Amino acid sequence: MTRKGRPRRGCGPMSSTAKQARMIADQLRASGLESIDLGRLTNPTDQLRAQLAVARPLYESSLTRFLRQAWPIIEPGTEFVDNWHIQYLSEWLELVTEGVVRRLAVCEPPRHMKSDLGTVVWPCWEWTRQPELQYLTSSYAETLSKTHSRKRRRLLKSSWYTSLWPGTQIDPAMDQTSFFESTAGGHMIASSVTGFATGLGGNRVIIDDPMNPKQALSDAERERLNETVKNTLLTRLNDKKRDAIVLFMQRLNVDDTVAYLTGLDDSDLPEDQIVIKSGEWTIIRLPAIAEADTVVRFPKGGRPPFVWRKGQALWEAREGLAVLRQMRLDLGEEDFSAQYLQRPQPRGGAVFKHDWLSHIYYQPPARVPVEAVIQSWDMSFKDKEGSSRTVGQVWGRYKLENYLLDEVAGQWDFTTALAQVRMLKKRWPMSMPILIEDTANGPAIISTLKSEIAGILPVTPEGSKIARAKAVTPVFESGHVWLPDPARYDFVPEFVQELTRFRGLQSKTIKTDRVDAASQAISYLERTFGLRSLVEDDSPKKVLLASRR
Repeated sequence: MTRKGRPRRGCGPMSSTAKQARMIADQLRASGLESIDLGRLTNPTDQLRAQLAVARPLYESSLTRFLRQAWPIIEPGTEFVDNWHIQYLSEWLELVTEGVVRRLAVCEPPRHMKSDLGTVVWPCWEWTRQPELQYLTSSYAETLSKTHSRKRRRLLKSSWYTSLWPGTQIDPAMDQTSFFESTAGGHMIASSVTGFATGLGGNRVIIDDPMNPKQALSDAERERLNETVKNTLLTRLNDKKRDAIVLFMQRLNVDDTVAYLTGLDDSDLPEDQIVIKSGEWTIIRLPAIAEADTVVRFPKGGRPPFVWRKGQALWEAREGLAVLRQMRLDLGEEDFSAQYLQRPQPRGGAVFKHDWLSHIYYQPPARVPVEAVIQSWDMSFKDKEGSSRTVGQVWGRYKLENYLLDEVAGQWDFTTALAQVRMLKKRWPMSMPILIEDTANGPAIISTLKSEIAGILPVTPEGSKIARAKAVTPVFESGHVWLPDPARYDFVPEFVQELTRFRGLQSKTIKTDRVDAASQAISYLERTFGLRSLVEDDSPKKVLLASRR
């Protein structure tokens, strides 16, 4: 103690200023960042100033770094699970901040952090340097918009935020859940898509899930919401040359808000690209499962490029393939394709309807009673990028019913395709005939195997792809096509997706190989067994089991 009874410096309770300096230092170290050695500075004010000088630029220069520190404030009790797509989307939002991108649409599966990152954290991050910015944020429901607004207010009022950016403060006179202002003149307004009052504007219009799945089902409701977004929200930018519009949503319909605003054509979405340009819009499309090997290039170079492999989950640590497989079964192929794969299909399907492909048998395919088993092959031996695949299917027939029993598919060279035919014949030894389309490279495989495997039958296709497909649609529509349990056989969801997406033409992204193989098989089975099945009575007939080795 000193002679006046006062504690020596450093021996008494830590002041609030010193606590703030210590807190910032701890946060920097927890993030793996360098901090100032506070032991060199004895004055708490100097300690705080020194830490702020280090911390502010680090957080202001990286939205991802800012997000990690803000996470326990906006999502208390929830673990932050990092993933590459978070850094990826953060860099695109940083480009919006920098004025490089003015129209950004992000299509992402549910619960993949698009709202917390883009609607909650990004505006607060921009306010660290520009507290005068004005925001209009909207969702399909006012309650959802208010939830996002409460998270923003909680972050802006947190001790972490106010200690680092004391100049960014919410004006106490203008502090409400759905409308608050900064003392610098900025504001953040939250409302439903249809709830904005005339006259309100902003530098940023953020549209987060403008419609829900139920609204997307109604043509009238969908059109009403799209028109509202276009004629109301898009006109509210303060400076239409420099300000920005950002849209976040899961895809719901081929005519949803993303398609309506950007002109995006869902009939030919590339499988191996996650960035699509459409007019002035940049569209980021992140499916829950990679549809093809995709080279991911970070727009600002925050990470080196890498290959997102076909079949890998977008966020394995949170929603891995097992979770997504169950979600696919729960939602059905149509809704899963839209909401999780960001690939909406014409409602009900185009040529082949979803309802026609809902007949499932649950016994193992090898135990299905049949009168005949055949194979149907659509051949292509080019294994370069963009080429069509080889698809081989095994079908069984009993009375009027047609059963898909097995399938193999891949982009194989000639030797591999030969091995696949031999393998499928060995697996299903009773399958005969083996139908192979006698066009393109088909004759080569027929010539090689006809003296080795009995029952190979060349098939010359008649008419166009769509004509051949439409010729067998009555068989599908009448409920006489059965598929194995999609929970056990991964090729079934892919089969359903390809058939319901089919419009008649093959492109780099729209595959028709499964359609061709199935049409070829059903056409043969109907020609061979159809009339007999109609005229025969129910008297006992020879029934076999579709034996498989």
